[in-house]
Amino acid sequence: MSETHILLIKHGAFGDLLQADGVLRDIRTFYHHARITLLTAPAYKSLMQRNPYIDSVISDNRLPLWHIQAFLGLRKTLINADINQVIDLQNSQRSRLYRMLLLPKLPWLQRTAKTASVSGLQGLIDLLEQAGIPAEYARQADLTWMAEDMHNWLITQKIKPGFILLLPGCSARRSEKRWPFYPQLAETLTAKGKNVLTILGPDEGSLAPQFSGTVLTDLSWFQLAGVIKQACFVIGNDSGPSHLAAHIGQAGMAIFGPQSCPQRAEITREQFKPFSSSDLSTLRVDTVIDYLSERGVIVV
Repeated sequence: MSETHILLIKHGAFGDLLQADGVLRDIRTFYHHARITLLTAPAYKSLMQRNPYIDSVISDNRLPLWHIQAFLGLRKTLINADINQVIDLQNSQRSRLYRMLLLPKLPWLQRTAKTASVSGLQGLIDLLEQAGIPAEYARQADLTWMAEDMHNWLITQKIKPGFILLLPGCSARRSEKRWPFYPQLAETLTAKGKNVLTILGPDEGSLAPQFSGTVLTDLSWFQLAGVIKQACFVIGNDSGPSHLAAHIGQAGMAIFGPQSCPQRAEITREQFKPFSSSDLSTLRVDTVIDYLSERGVIVV
């Protein structure tokens, strides 16, 4: 009898993959003897190769279907992998096309609900329940496996323990989710005697001169997770790095504007909370400082 080989489809984005970590653990727990392969975007291949619940990763460029050679190449890769079951965690028009065109004869688990779930994570939980897979860990994502030990490295960078970490970035395609006053927040916190560290992503490197305190750029996902783990408090936007901080278990806050919903993001944890504003352009630094005072992060 051949080994059970399950293909999971989850292309991204970054925050969605992080949020799905508990779902992956539930699938691994249920199919503990199976081989599990993830089909995801090339940008996340090295990340997901470290995931403890995945055995192997296949990257998918998701080129338009008229790129026949690329499409046939993906089909050949999947057929050669001897997959005998598919679980579609993406639930997209493209993944439904894959069902029809790539592996049409295989058992294929896909959400059947016609109404949208209150969140992407709830949609995945619905899928697990539909398949009879217990959703024990789905809402308990634990991303500590991502964190490199950055303690000694931070010392070499003269970054003292007990720092407040700012994560002012977000996807370049969703710039409306970015609170614009992180430089002023960094200046205010520094003036209050706080040790402030800012991490800028690839789309924000040019902003470094605007920030008080220490600024880091060009970190890997694993280094980013390791630095987050060393912070005493994390402040970010509705972004993948904020989800990472929440699921590592750090204390912190994610600033949400009207374009996104904390309930849909499901980012709330015991120590990590969303902070909603009806207009990010008018959310004052003093308001955030007052919130930090209420949380006991600073003394006003």
